[in-house]
Amino acid sequence: MQSSSWMMVSFFISSFEKSKSYSNSCISSCPSGYYISSTNACIQCSNNCNQCTSNTSCTICTNNTLLYNGNCFSTCPIGSYINGALCSNCSSNCNNCSSNINCIVCSSGYYLNNSICVQTCPTGFFADYQGKCNACSSNCNTCSLYST
Repeated sequence: MQSSSWMMVSFFISSFEKSKSYSNSCISSCPSGYYISSTNACIQCSNNCNQCTSNTSCTICTNNTLLYNGNCFSTCPIGSYINGALCSNCSSNCNNCSSNINCIVCSSGYYLNNSICVQTCPTGFFADYQGKCNACSSNCNTCSLYST
């Protein structure tokens, strides 16, 4: 039993030797950028990750990168927006946004009306080819993109 404990501690320390020197000492936690594996070894987090719980689950990204679904990105993926050091999802039915209340492009079947995605444009508005609601002429209550 003693020898297996010694081997585990030896592996634990040797995994640090590539980045930091802990000359023959036992440490209680992994340094920043590493996580403790199920075998008590410190394993390096993925690129651009300062703190993680596994190689595929980052909790804090390095500077100039943004956290989204456990990964670090230089820009937020489509369908999300920058929210501090995180990328947050756009509201439902919105494909591209600048905040949770400011949609730029709606999902298929929805129209953009004052930065909000709607299934039908309100009275006094019509949907254009870009999927946006536009106001009818002032003397019209209902209108469409097509003229007759």
